[in-house]
Amino acid sequence: MPTRFLNDAEKKYGQKRMFWSEIFNGFSSIFLGDTLVFLLAVHFQAGNIILGLISSGIYVAGLAMPLMMKMFVGHNQEKCHAFCWQMRGLLSLGYIALFFLTGKAAVAVLVATYTLFCIFRALGVVFNDLTSKNVTSVQTRGAVLSKINTAYQGSSLVAKILSTVVTGIKAIPSLLGMIGLQVFGIITNIFSSLEYGRIPCRRTVEPNKVPLLQMMKANLTNPLVSKQLWVKAIYLCVLILVQMAVPFMSSTLMLGNNLVLGYSVLAAIGMMIASIVMRMFSDKIGAKPLIMINTIMLSFVLVIWAILPADVHFLFFFLLGFLANFFINCINLMTYKMVALVIPEENAIGFSSFVNFLIAVCALVCGVVAGYAVDLGAALDGRFQYLQMKIGNSYSLCFLLALVLCILGYVISLSVKEKGSLSASEAAQALFSMHGLRAFSVIDRIEKTKDPTRRKILLLGLGSNFAGVATSELKLKLASPFSADKVEVIRALGDCPRPALVGDLAKIALNDDSYVQLDAIGALGGYVDNPVARDALVALLDSRWGASRSMASKSLSRFSGSSQYLSRVNALSLAARHIDEEIDYLIAKRNMDKVGRFYGDFFVAVKNMHSSAYRQTRYALIASFLKFGSPRLAHFYELMNIGTTEDFLVDFLPEARDLEAIDNNYDSVFSAFGSNDKVFIVRFCTEMIRKADVEYDSCLSNLKIGLLEAEKMNINDFDIQDMLALLYFGYSLGKVSHPSGK
Repeated sequence: MPTRFLNDAEKKYGQKRMFWSEIFNGFSSIFLGDTLVFLLAVHFQAGNIILGLISSGIYVAGLAMPLMMKMFVGHNQEKCHAFCWQMRGLLSLGYIALFFLTGKAAVAVLVATYTLFCIFRALGVVFNDLTSKNVTSVQTRGAVLSKINTAYQGSSLVAKILSTVVTGIKAIPSLLGMIGLQVFGIITNIFSSLEYGRIPCRRTVEPNKVPLLQMMKANLTNPLVSKQLWVKAIYLCVLILVQMAVPFMSSTLMLGNNLVLGYSVLAAIGMMIASIVMRMFSDKIGAKPLIMINTIMLSFVLVIWAILPADVHFLFFFLLGFLANFFINCINLMTYKMVALVIPEENAIGFSSFVNFLIAVCALVCGVVAGYAVDLGAALDGRFQYLQMKIGNSYSLCFLLALVLCILGYVISLSVKEKGSLSASEAAQALFSMHGLRAFSVIDRIEKTKDPTRRKILLLGLGSNFAGVATSELKLKLASPFSADKVEVIRALGDCPRPALVGDLAKIALNDDSYVQLDAIGALGGYVDNPVARDALVALLDSRWGASRSMASKSLSRFSGSSQYLSRVNALSLAARHIDEEIDYLIAKRNMDKVGRFYGDFFVAVKNMHSSAYRQTRYALIASFLKFGSPRLAHFYELMNIGTTEDFLVDFLPEARDLEAIDNNYDSVFSAFGSNDKVFIVRFCTEMIRKADVEYDSCLSNLKIGLLEAEKMNINDFDIQDMLALLYFGYSLGKVSHPSGK
């Protein structure tokens, strides 16, 4: 039997339905919302207090929340959600009465209708918050909410453009155009409510078991909850004050309805862009730092708005409005995310009712104070000047009040603890640097890319990006017990060492049961002389796995002073069983043993009776170490492996005739290999090697000693791989024995 929690498929379906409901809601909220109500209020000559209450009306309606919620107890949450949305549309039919009223009566009906709209909208918002939590997960909530908000802002933008066009048509009377748009809003509201009703939900509205005052006391005295609530309430009050820009445009700047609605279009664009931006950054940076950064930016905008006189060109205020709405929407999106984290699973409805009640009280006070601030600002308008320039406007006190609230919200945000978020400085570094923005872009593309090759390229790019957000993302991927990206991340960290993550790499490297242990050990080799990496690699010399010991030896050999571990590595190499281990140990010895004593064990693979493939690999690697300048041994083995021994000789011997010993015995050598005459080959090669003068180089001298061991060994232990290697190295030593080689 399914629980009250939705499964992934239901969540995705719910997100889709919520997405469409918000598209329709974008139209209905604009046509039934505060902008047209502001214009109607100005049309009927409402006072500033009324305008302030309209600005806060959406939130003041929360005062009725505790009483109204009782009617929904025991009913399905989404059905209640849809009902609230239906009612807010039907009650908006009251706007039609404005055709027949004037003066105070019209204002009274306007305020009453808008209040009823706001009450049911506020009820719906409670369910909307719960729906958002119900159809999202903690990890994706920021991105999903931002996507849904983008849909809402997009349709709102279209609605505002339509409003601007309609109110700009002179043939349509002003009142008819505005109320006609509201009727269209009622229709789109019906579609929005139908979509809400289709969202999956198995939760019912539970009775509020805790009295409102008791809940208020418990939450407002809980430091883990109260700070988030106050932050949300404060910034919603800032939004109320920013929305006073609409009557400012109409009553102070004396702009026409179409220009005022044009301003609302620009504001909507700012809010939509904010949603898009927050979708990319919110889940990676965290809510707290984004709130703080956007508050600083918003404060600058409010200061400018407060000091500009009303007689400057209205486009300056349009630009300020765009910026203000961008920053405040960024902030409020993050406050929604922050509060969603503290909504309890039990009594969620009661908690949301309390939150909306708290916001309503704050909004009511803010709306009234905003109206008084405008009245007082109008009385003071023109009294302040500097160098014969007028400072401020009639709404200056209103925007200065918003500035004070921003400062208060910023101070409270400083003490909010948000797990997993970046610090404000780290967030600023990420947001205001090309490396940081590029990191966000790469992370976003990684999440969307399914092609494995493309993902590898992007992960390598992220590995070379040293922005803090890139480090956090890489750290997260390293912490995964299993991920297709983990190996590529570790390799990227090896290619581009990141000291901040050396501890994470060391932890993986020291875990003998990690499936990426060898990759992590190899990556630690890039952190040359880092004490954490060195200690981890030294400890790994005692690993229970042979491959881990050999890889640790190779990585450790890159560190200065690693020669002190040479005797340990020599002892460990004796237990090598696989060619991978042998390669690691040979590389480690080459780096640690500067005189090349290990070359004296040239035929150890023969003594230990390893396979021909093992021997070929070992000889080719040693040849690559010495870099004789002669043809590559590996290339000749390639020819032999896809052909015959003769193919090796046909390519090698003609090239080797510049050495007198081979030129004089060319046919004999060719014949000996053809008849597998090992005795002749060993005798010829060792004589050539003995004559080579390489005492000037300790590595070559030790190689000479190792090659001459062939004289003392059982000839039957050699195979064609060894004979060809003996010939190749004998020729190479002969070449460098000349004075020109010294």
